[in-house]
Amino acid sequence: QPAVAVVFGNEASGLGEEWDVAQVLPYRIPMSSSTDSLNLSISAAVTLYEAVRQQAEFDPRLKRV
Repeated sequence: QPAVAVVFGNEASGLGEEWDVAQVLPYRIPMSSSTDSLNLSISAAVTLYEAVRQQAEFDPRLKRV
């Protein structure tokens, strides 16, 4: 599998110009209509949790005990 890096930019301007936009895959975290935005640490936690959850489907070492 190819290596993956998860990079977070700020809400207003995203990633800096040094990032090659052709290599960036943006995504959104679904939220209830009453939530305007998430802070960066919460966004990172949700993203990494979901990445590990999905990877655990293929890697038994990541399965919950």
